[in-house]
Amino acid sequence: MEGLSHCLTDAMTVTGIPVGPWSDRRFHLFGGRFRTGDPVEYVISFGFCALCVVIHNSLSTETGFMPFLYNWGECYDQGLISGKEWKENRFKLF
Repeated sequence: MEGLSHCLTDAMTVTGIPVGPWSDRRFHLFGGRFRTGDPVEYVISFGFCALCVVIHNSLSTETGFMPFLYNWGECYDQGLISGKEWKENRFKLF
């Protein structure tokens, strides 16, 4: 997914991405109007991150599996972790 997002964002830049390894042609999205460091780069990055959060939340509510966001308090209440482990990790986001 990271490679695809990298290729898509590079395709929006002036230089674009090569069509193939031996080709001198390049592929551009939106006419290659964006430059690295432009504010639109941050807007696109924020949009992509928001999309990833939405996808992650929709998958985690269906399956109940959230691989990076642990609910340490719930794990402690269920007896899965000790009080020491809860105290060490309760303020950690990841």
